[in-house]
Amino acid sequence: GFRAVILYDDQGLWVTNVSSVDWHNLYVEINPGLLGRGYTAQLDLLPAGERAFWPPSALRKPDGTAWPAEKAPRAVYLRADEGDYYAEPSAPGVATPSMAAPSEARE
Repeated sequence: GFRAVILYDDQGLWVTNVSSVDWHNLYVEINPGLLGRGYTAQLDLLPAGERAFWPPSALRKPDGTAWPAEKAPRAVYLRADEGDYYAEPSAPGVATPSMAAPSEARE
């Protein structure tokens, strides 16, 4: 299946492909909305087992506004040719296994 580990802090967003297949044409959206798009970025390829990083300035709304990384994402949506993935923290400041601040996810 399409599986990911998503980490965030004030430096930016990390997405690790923990699937067994490479992801092609990856689209990332922080705080997707029903009426408007959130902060987005794209990547041509994220190989299986590899991690990608986007600084806040690389994640932008259609109007050019950069993601204010000091605010934790409400949700992150990933879509690639191979599938999609949605992660949502259960409450502000509470990490889930699929989305955590890097300091909370390190062993």
